[in-house]
Amino acid sequence: MLTGSLFIAFAFTAGYRRSSNFGPAVLYGIVLGFVVFVITEMADRAGSTGVLDPTFAAVGPAFVAIVIGVTVLLHKEDGRT
Repeated sequence: MLTGSLFIAFAFTAGYRRSSNFGPAVLYGIVLGFVVFVITEMADRAGSTGVLDPTFAAVGPAFVAIVIGVTVLLHKEDGRT
């Protein structure tokens, strides 16, 4: 989970020197952080009640956070945006 969160954080802080528009980057970072938090809490509750397999409930949110972070990072560093 920490790795995914760091990917998301780096994706939004990497462009600060290149652009002077900080508002959208901060807003996107907050929204994605909230999305990762909600997914983590939902998986935790579902794993605790037995709706999801506990292994999937533990690994799933971390995998989703890593995929989101890498996707945003690669999209921003592509140079076409």
